[in-house]
Amino acid sequence: ERIQARVQRMENLTEDLLNYARAAKRCKDVAQVDLPGLIQNILDLLVLPENAQVQIALEIKELLTPKAPLETVLRNLISNAIKHHDAVRQFQLTIGNEAAGSYLCFRVVDNGPGIPANAQDRVFRLFQTLTGTGTSHGGVGLAVAKRLCESHGGRLELDKNHVTGGCCFVIWWPRFPRSDIDE
Repeated sequence: ERIQARVQRMENLTEDLLNYARAAKRCKDVAQVDLPGLIQNILDLLVLPENAQVQIALEIKELLTPKAPLETVLRNLISNAIKHHDAVRQFQLTIGNEAAGSYLCFRVVDNGPGIPANAQDRVFRLFQTLTGTGTSHGGVGLAVAKRLCESHGGRLELDKNHVTGGCCFVIWWPRFPRSDIDE
Protein backbone atom coordinates (compact mmCIF):
# COMPACT_ATOMS: atom_id res chain seq x y z
CA GLU A 1 0.00 0.00 0.00
CA ARG A 2 2.87 2.39 0.77
CA ILE A 3 4.41 1.74 -2.63
CA GLN A 4 1.08 2.34 -4.37
CA ALA A 5 0.59 5.57 -2.42
CA ARG A 6 4.09 6.77 -3.37
CA VAL A 7 3.58 5.86 -7.03
CA GLN A 8 0.31 7.81 -6.99
CA ARG A 9 2.06 10.81 -5.43
CA MET A 10 4.79 10.68 -8.08
CA GLU A 11 2.17 10.49 -10.86
CA ASN A 12 0.39 13.50 -9.35
CA LEU A 13 3.69 15.37 -9.08
CA THR A 14 4.49 14.65 -12.74
CA GLU A 15 1.03 15.82 -13.82
CA ASP A 16 1.34 18.96 -11.68
CA LEU A 17 4.71 19.81 -13.20
CA LEU A 18 3.35 19.33 -16.71
CA ASN A 19 0.40 21.60 -15.91
CA TYR A 20 2.77 24.23 -14.55
CA ALA A 21 4.93 24.05 -17.71
CA ARG A 22 1.87 24.27 -19.97
CA ALA A 23 0.58 27.30 -18.05
CA ALA A 24 3.43 29.39 -19.48
CA LYS A 25 2.00 29.02 -22.99
CA ARG A 26 -0.54 31.63 -24.01
CA CYS A 27 -3.80 30.27 -25.38
CA LYS A 28 -4.84 32.27 -28.43
CA ASP A 29 -8.27 30.70 -28.97
CA VAL A 30 -10.59 33.51 -27.92
CA ALA A 31 -14.34 33.25 -27.63
CA GLN A 32 -17.17 35.25 -26.12
CA VAL A 33 -17.38 33.84 -22.59
CA ASP A 34 -20.59 34.00 -20.56
CA LEU A 35 -19.04 34.70 -17.12
CA PRO A 36 -22.08 33.87 -14.93
CA GLY A 37 -22.45 30.59 -16.84
CA LEU A 38 -18.74 29.83 -16.53
CA ILE A 39 -18.80 30.38 -12.76
CA GLN A 40 -22.01 28.38 -12.34
CA ASN A 41 -20.50 25.47 -14.29
CA ILE A 42 -17.47 25.52 -11.98
CA LEU A 43 -19.70 25.53 -8.89
CA ASP A 44 -21.84 22.70 -10.30
CA LEU A 45 -18.78 20.45 -10.62
CA LEU A 46 -17.54 21.09 -7.07
CA VAL A 47 -18.96 19.74 -3.84
CA LEU A 48 -19.99 22.74 -1.76
CA PRO A 49 -20.32 22.47 2.00
CA GLU A 50 -23.85 22.03 3.31
CA ASN A 51 -25.76 25.33 3.59
CA ALA A 52 -23.06 27.17 1.62
CA GLN A 53 -23.79 30.75 0.66
CA VAL A 54 -22.37 31.78 -2.71
CA GLN A 55 -22.86 35.28 -4.05
CA ILE A 56 -22.03 36.08 -7.66
CA ALA A 57 -21.84 39.84 -8.24
CA LEU A 58 -20.61 40.49 -11.77
CA GLU A 59 -20.68 43.96 -13.31
CA ILE A 60 -19.30 42.54 -16.58
CA LYS A 61 -21.14 39.44 -17.75
CA GLU A 62 -19.35 38.67 -21.03
CA LEU A 63 -15.72 38.75 -22.04
CA LEU A 64 -13.89 38.02 -25.28
CA THR A 65 -11.01 35.88 -24.00
CA PRO A 66 -9.50 32.41 -24.03
CA LYS A 67 -11.99 30.45 -21.90
CA ALA A 68 -9.90 27.53 -20.59
CA PRO A 69 -7.18 29.54 -18.80
CA LEU A 70 -9.65 31.87 -17.08
CA GLU A 71 -11.81 28.91 -16.09
CA THR A 72 -8.77 27.10 -14.67
CA VAL A 73 -7.78 30.10 -12.55
CA LEU A 74 -11.30 30.61 -11.19
CA ARG A 75 -11.78 26.87 -10.54
CA ASN A 76 -8.52 26.74 -8.61
CA LEU A 77 -9.43 29.69 -6.39
CA ILE A 78 -12.97 28.46 -5.75
CA SER A 79 -11.90 24.88 -5.01
CA ASN A 80 -9.15 26.14 -2.68
CA ALA A 81 -11.72 28.20 -0.77
CA ILE A 82 -13.83 25.07 -0.31
CA LYS A 83 -10.92 22.76 0.49
CA HIS A 84 -9.33 25.04 3.09
CA HIS A 85 -12.50 26.25 4.79
CA ASP A 86 -12.87 25.27 8.41
CA ALA A 87 -16.12 23.68 9.49
CA VAL A 88 -16.45 26.13 12.38
CA ARG A 89 -18.60 28.62 10.46
CA GLN A 90 -20.99 28.51 7.53
CA PHE A 91 -19.13 28.60 4.20
CA GLN A 92 -19.50 31.93 2.38
CA LEU A 93 -18.00 32.77 -0.99
CA THR A 94 -18.33 35.93 -3.05
CA ILE A 95 -17.21 36.15 -6.65
CA GLY A 96 -17.36 39.55 -8.26
CA ASN A 97 -15.83 41.57 -11.04
CA GLU A 98 -15.56 45.14 -12.21
CA ALA A 99 -13.89 47.01 -15.04
CA ALA A 100 -10.54 48.50 -14.05
CA GLY A 101 -9.01 50.27 -17.04
CA SER A 102 -7.92 47.68 -19.57
CA TYR A 103 -8.46 44.87 -17.05
CA LEU A 104 -11.41 43.01 -15.67
CA CYS A 105 -10.78 42.77 -11.95
CA PHE A 106 -12.23 39.62 -10.38
CA ARG A 107 -12.37 39.16 -6.60
CA VAL A 108 -12.82 35.72 -5.06
CA VAL A 109 -13.50 36.21 -1.36
CA ASP A 110 -14.15 33.52 1.25
CA ASN A 111 -14.73 33.52 5.00
CA GLY A 112 -12.33 30.69 5.82
CA PRO A 113 -9.39 30.78 8.21
CA GLY A 114 -7.30 32.91 5.84
CA ILE A 115 -3.57 32.68 5.24
CA PRO A 116 -1.20 33.48 8.08
CA ALA A 117 0.82 36.66 7.52
CA ASN A 118 4.10 34.73 7.58
CA ALA A 119 2.91 32.53 4.68
CA GLN A 120 1.34 35.17 2.43
CA ASP A 121 4.52 35.94 0.49
CA ARG A 122 5.01 32.33 -0.55
CA VAL A 123 1.51 31.14 -1.50
CA PHE A 124 2.20 31.48 -5.23
CA ARG A 125 5.49 29.58 -5.15
CA LEU A 126 5.66 26.05 -6.53
CA PHE A 127 5.23 23.28 -3.90
CA GLN A 128 4.22 25.65 -1.10
CA THR A 129 1.40 24.43 1.12
CA LEU A 130 0.06 25.73 4.39
CA THR A 131 -0.41 22.27 5.86
CA GLY A 132 1.98 19.37 6.03
CA THR A 133 -0.71 16.85 5.25
CA GLY A 134 0.00 14.44 2.45
CA THR A 135 -2.49 15.82 -0.02
CA SER A 136 -2.46 14.38 -3.50
CA HIS A 137 -1.49 17.69 -5.08
CA GLY A 138 0.95 19.65 -3.00
CA GLY A 139 1.24 23.35 -3.60
CA VAL A 140 0.99 23.66 -7.37
CA GLY A 141 -2.51 25.07 -7.94
CA LEU A 142 -1.87 28.71 -7.04
CA ALA A 143 1.47 28.67 -8.88
CA VAL A 144 -0.32 27.41 -12.01
CA ALA A 145 -3.10 29.98 -11.61
CA LYS A 146 -0.60 32.82 -11.26
CA ARG A 147 1.38 31.62 -14.26
CA LEU A 148 -1.78 31.36 -16.38
CA CYS A 149 -2.74 34.92 -15.46
CA GLU A 150 0.71 36.25 -16.31
CA SER A 151 1.01 34.36 -19.58
CA HIS A 152 -2.28 35.92 -20.70
CA GLY A 153 -1.25 39.47 -19.81
CA GLY A 154 -2.81 39.67 -16.34
CA ARG A 155 -1.81 39.00 -12.78
CA LEU A 156 -3.03 37.24 -9.66
CA GLU A 157 -2.66 38.71 -6.19
CA LEU A 158 -3.58 37.95 -2.63
CA ASP A 159 -5.20 41.06 -1.15
CA LYS A 160 -3.20 41.40 2.05
CA ASN A 161 -5.31 44.37 3.15
CA HIS A 162 -8.45 42.27 3.25
CA VAL A 163 -9.45 42.53 6.91
CA THR A 164 -12.74 40.67 7.24
CA GLY A 165 -11.14 37.25 7.65
CA GLY A 166 -10.74 34.58 5.05
CA CYS A 167 -8.96 35.19 1.77
CA CYS A 168 -9.44 37.65 -1.04
CA PHE A 169 -7.72 36.79 -4.29
CA VAL A 170 -7.71 39.40 -7.03
CA ILE A 171 -7.43 38.42 -10.69
CA TRP A 172 -6.46 41.18 -13.14
CA TRP A 173 -7.55 39.71 -16.50
CA PRO A 174 -7.19 41.65 -19.79
CA ARG A 175 -10.51 42.97 -21.05
CA PHE A 176 -9.24 43.33 -24.62
CA PRO A 177 -7.02 41.20 -26.85
CA ARG A 178 -3.33 41.98 -26.24
CA SER A 179 -1.36 42.11 -29.49
CA ASP A 180 1.82 43.11 -27.62
CA ILE A 181 2.14 39.70 -25.95
CA ASP A 182 1.19 37.73 -29.05
CA GLU A 183 4.16 38.98 -31.05
